[in-house]
Order: sequence, then C-alpha cells, then structure tokens
Amino acid sequence: MDWSLDELNYAIRYVDPGPVAASFMLSDKFVRGLRGPVGSGKTSACCIEVFRRMLGQAPDREGWRPTRWVVLRNTQPELKTTTIKSWLDWFPETKFGSFSWQPPFTHKIRKRWADVALDIEVIFLALDNDEDVRKLYSLEVTGAWINEARFIPKVVLDVLCERVWRFPAKKRVAPTWGGIIMDTNEQDLELAVVGY
Repeated sequence: MDWSLDELNYAIRYVDPGPVAASFMLSDKFVRGLRGPVGSGKTSACCIEVFRRMLGQAPDREGWRPTRWVVLRNTQPELKTTTIKSWLDWFPETKFGSFSWQPPFTHKIRKRWADVALDIEVIFLALDNDEDVRKLYSLEVTGAWINEARFIPKVVLDVLCERVWRFPAKKRVAPTWGGIIMDTNEQDLELAVVGY
C-alpha cells in the first residue's frame, strides 16, 4: 500500500510482511486477530489497517470522513512505550497534528489533501484496573484495536462488540465499517489470522 499525501509532504509506504498479514488486512470480519512472534510486523499491520479503514469511511456532506477508534493495551507504561510509539512512527505529530499526552491519550487528526478529508480521533486507553475497564461502557467508536490481546480479559472484547459501529452518528453519515482488530505475540508460533 502506498499513500502519497502531497499536501503534507509525506508518504506512507507499507509493505505487508507476508501473505498472512495481507489476508488479515483484506478480511472484513467483524473481529479479527493477528498472532505471531516478536518482530513479525503485527503492530505495523494494525496501525495501517486502522488508517485504511479511516480512509474507507464514506464522507459526510462537507466531504469529511469521520471516524473514532479506541486502542487498548493492558498497562499504561506499555501503551506509552510501545503502542503509541508505533502509532506515532507511522503518523507523526509533525505531519498529522499534535498528540495529547494527558489521559486519555488522544490523537486528533483533521487534515484535507487531494480528494480526501479525514476527521479522526484515536483514543489510547490502558486497562490497568477495573475502573479503566468500566470506561469502555460509555464509548461510541467506529472500531477498536486490542494490542497484545493475550493480556486483555475476554470481558473487554465482549464490551467492545457493543461499542463499535456507533460512530459517526447516522445523522452525519452512517459508519461504512465497524469492528475489532487484535494482535498478540505468542512465542514459537507461526503468524496466523483468526476471525469471526
């Protein structure tokens, strides 16, 4: 995949690490997971998949493509040092707008270039305790990404299944796609895709 964002003087060039990651990204399953060893490209695949789904959102009457995503990790230190770091490597603040480092960590992107105008909010949440999990009950998002899913309780997935497909509001423009993506490391296993 190659997006040239001329007005931002920035190009996103992503080459999937192999056929499994490619099939993960081509799937329209409501819940999908990508599992594999450390360094196999899962996090980058998820970053690009989130962005690809944002680009695919139908525009509203003014031409903006509104989406809101929540990205989850089990602890705040890991969220900041791994997940957010990877996101900002792909979508740096200098090109896509400032990142709010006050919890809940949020990257708001409102950019227009060529024939695409994105109105994006990506909320990064850590699930360090039960109170953090309760925050999910009030979310209205387009999609969710669970980073390192093996450390996240299944109840979180159950709650998210009810919280996606809820943004944007239909009075603005109906969501084009909604769902949940996950990635996780598992040592000594080949890269694999699971979904339903």
